[in-house]
Amino acid sequence: MNIHDAAWCQCARPLARKSRKYSREHVEEAMRLARFITIGTILACGLFSCHLLPPRPADLPSETVTKLLERRLPDQPRFVPGEVIVKLKPTVSPQSDRLRKMGTEAMERVTSGGELIYRIVPTLAGTMRPAEIRDKTMALVQEINRWDGVLYAQPNYILEIADTAPNDPRYRDQWHYFNNGTGPGQSPGGINLPRAWDLTTGSSQVVVAVIDTGILPTHEDIAGSPNYIGGFDMISDPARANDGDGRDSDPTDPGDAVADSECFPGSPPQPDSWHGTHVAGTVGVGKTNNGVGVAGVNWNVRVQAVRVLGKCGGTIADINDAIRWAAGLPVPGAPPNPTPAKVISMSLGGRGPCLLSPSTQAAIDDAVAAGVTIVVAAGNEASDASGFLPASCNHVITVAASDYRGHLVTRYSNFGSVVAIMAPGGDVTRDDNADGQNDGVLSMIQGGYARYNGTSMATPHVAGAVALWLAREPHLSPPEVLSRLQETALPRDSTQCPRPCGAGLLQVAKRADTPPPPPPPKAPGLTRTDLAGFLLVLVIAGLGRRRSADARFFAFMAVFTGLVVLLFREELVGPALAPLTLWTARMTVLLLHWVGVEAVQAATVISHPDGFAYEIAYSCVGVLPVVLFAAAVLAYPAALVHRLVAVTIGLPTLLALNFSRLVHLFYLGVHNRADFEVWHEYLWRSIILLSIIGLWLSWAYWAERRSTRLASQANGKVGSESHSRLSPFQLSGL
Repeated sequence: MNIHDAAWCQCARPLARKSRKYSREHVEEAMRLARFITIGTILACGLFSCHLLPPRPADLPSETVTKLLERRLPDQPRFVPGEVIVKLKPTVSPQSDRLRKMGTEAMERVTSGGELIYRIVPTLAGTMRPAEIRDKTMALVQEINRWDGVLYAQPNYILEIADTAPNDPRYRDQWHYFNNGTGPGQSPGGINLPRAWDLTTGSSQVVVAVIDTGILPTHEDIAGSPNYIGGFDMISDPARANDGDGRDSDPTDPGDAVADSECFPGSPPQPDSWHGTHVAGTVGVGKTNNGVGVAGVNWNVRVQAVRVLGKCGGTIADINDAIRWAAGLPVPGAPPNPTPAKVISMSLGGRGPCLLSPSTQAAIDDAVAAGVTIVVAAGNEASDASGFLPASCNHVITVAASDYRGHLVTRYSNFGSVVAIMAPGGDVTRDDNADGQNDGVLSMIQGGYARYNGTSMATPHVAGAVALWLAREPHLSPPEVLSRLQETALPRDSTQCPRPCGAGLLQVAKRADTPPPPPPPKAPGLTRTDLAGFLLVLVIAGLGRRRSADARFFAFMAVFTGLVVLLFREELVGPALAPLTLWTARMTVLLLHWVGVEAVQAATVISHPDGFAYEIAYSCVGVLPVVLFAAAVLAYPAALVHRLVAVTIGLPTLLALNFSRLVHLFYLGVHNRADFEVWHEYLWRSIILLSIIGLWLSWAYWAERRSTRLASQANGKVGSESHSRLSPFQLSGL
């Protein structure tokens, strides 16, 4: 028999004999519990609030964004025709006579930097064709720069609102490069490359070595690309190399397919991966903005392929030699590297901590001492990366994988304290952007292009980002590069990274058009006043209890108080409720769409094109009202079947009320922020509090009458005593 059934059977028999006495006791008990529930709910009602995000600028229609931000910039810089900005030495004054002879004059305007603006006399400019004015302007710049007393002269350049975007036709499928956000042309898992490309598209002075399976130099997006500078095949075993010889200067990838049990007994068959080409494509081995195929992180860079992986993988000896050769260090039997790398990308690994291979740590240390930044994959075992090589080595940048949402891909990505940062690795099992394609990372392979996923795909995003930074700041050392990555990363909360994923999501450039994401919402701290209030409730309620019920009542009070206190500790409750929080956000958006309100979801953030946004924090999912109601039901002496009725009706009612609250608050936030604050802070809290008490009292009244009727029927006294019983609503103390 269920323990609740047993308790009910023990109460039912004496209830029939002393129905009025036990009815009053039950009613008094209900009142005490009602007061406790009311006080406890008021003390905890701060947990009902959601996290309001700062307003963000309204998103423009997609066609407007395309016109403003995705237009191609001219090949040559634009400037104001006829105007020249001139900076004179402090003791030099404008040479008016000389200017007049050149048909120019000094404008009255002086810039904040102390520069003067010279211009072609308007009457003269009016007689010249546009091309003549432009040529005249450039001639003036050259002439004035030759004058004594001039520090510099330059055209008055025109800058445009422009997130530089390449013209590669498959770029639109590379969500992982997009600016980070939820607006048109953005993705919540993007790394802000268009904004970074406004500042630099890379430099031919930066070399990135991709230590992998080699390269496909005849691929349509690589053939003829100045970004590919060859490399070296470091595989010493001809059988493993699969190209008929050992080490040579040709890093072409002949394929790494293996048959069943070819690598070891029971090893599965594998097709050719073209892994190295896919990785190099992300770094930028192809000529981005060439109207062909896909884009890379860098438009201008020098990618060097160092082949170490063939059939059944590669050996540590070959990999160690490859690290040193890529860094420009001598390797016996190999020619010197004429173009040493500043960045090494290694999307490879094996099980076991780095301590097992001190030779690999030594090779890494030698390369880092030579000024090389080494970026490595965390691994794809959904395990702690500290147990994998080279992810756990010192002085490397270990990269975990994120998906379109900007979340850690817990399905496969390794994680842990050795992870420095997270970058797009994709997830081919999802389609969160609803484009009809999986959310893998798109890059090059034999015969075309493919979407892969893994920390192997995340690593070249970071290596490419480092190359972009070195193009502008070539003096950055490996430790400085790591600091830059971690300082600019987009922080992730416990929902986005339920396991340690480093500093956050890679951001190559800072977000400019949307506010940074808010820190994880913190529940209000449990103060001494709160604790004193709970203790006072325990004491008062305990004094009113009969001794026979003390143990059971105090057990309930301990559990109930513990649950409420627990809900104040987000670090304990937040991760456990993360899936429910995300589901609540999705359901809220569906309901908003159903009632005709436009809304966009990015993880737990719900936003409107007009700029309003709020975040569904863990306290928004309706857990506390459910806990309060369920605890009150469980504490009341009723039959198990009656408690099941309460749960069946009450919990869905409270959840429906919570969704009504979320939809209503979003609507108010969009149309009337002042009303939003009042409803959010006061009215909805009161409504939920009264709903909990009203539901519970209504159920208690029903359960009491139902129990009385059943007890009277058992004694042949249908109706005589049930009409004389007091209900919770008949007490003057309510």
